[in-house]
Amino acid sequence: MEKKGTKKDRPSMPAASPTKHTTVGFRQAMLLLLVGIAIGMAYHLVTPSGLPWFGNPESSSSLNAEKGIEEISLDDAWSLYRQKEAVFLDARGPDTFWKGHIPGALNIPPPDAENWVDDIRAFENDGKTIISYCDGVACPLGEELALNLREKGVQSVKVLINGWSRWRAAGHPEERLDNESS
Repeated sequence: MEKKGTKKDRPSMPAASPTKHTTVGFRQAMLLLLVGIAIGMAYHLVTPSGLPWFGNPESSSSLNAEKGIEEISLDDAWSLYRQKEAVFLDARGPDTFWKGHIPGALNIPPPDAENWVDDIRAFENDGKTIISYCDGVACPLGEELALNLREKGVQSVKVLINGWSRWRAAGHPEERLDNESS
């Protein structure tokens, strides 16, 4: 007796083409890539410091090496802050500064450095360490401020690279316009 519906009697289904799976996979990969690029571009547009498009974001700017501007570590900056032996200079614009900054920091964008030289020299003469910072690994403002001050005779200024982001990430105190401190 012959069995009905055996494998031999069933109509065969066409096998999926390997190129069809490859095409679908390629389309999905391209879609993910485009979504990633769109998210990166959107982040770049809405953050004050943006994203560095080229180079190693972990490496410091060449301004330090070329001009002899010394960097300071977050740990050393925090230690000086606690000992009240540092004056912090926030190089960002006033709107960003008032949204949050290191307590006691002076807001001095690089073009305004000349107006502050005498005050900063007085801090330096009192033995204070001068530390400039901005926000983001690609933000050049802290280094620009340090260079401007150095050209005007302030020799001991140091730069805290990506200072504001790293300061906050470490959970250190901050000050805001609304006078709420954390």
